[in-house]
Amino acid sequence: MLIRMRNAPYTVSVVVDRGYGPCIRELLETGPVWVIESATNRESAQEIWAAFPDRDHLNGVTVFNAKGDQPPAQILIDQPKGKRLGIDGN
Repeated sequence: MLIRMRNAPYTVSVVVDRGYGPCIRELLETGPVWVIESATNRESAQEIWAAFPDRDHLNGVTVFNAKGDQPPAQILIDQPKGKRLGIDGN
């Protein structure tokens, strides 16, 4: 499941597919990407962080944590209100 929010000044993509890794770089061309933690997604994120060390959470890749093996929509619903996601990124 991929959710995009289109508001000025850019698009933020939130990816809750744990196997999305190889596609992250292409999606990054549209704006910052927040991707759920998994081995596949982390490996791709680390490659992007190495290739683009000057990018940060506003224009790069952020990896966020989720509880257990929830359905995609529930992952976003269960995020604490008013708190940042558990994140890792440049």
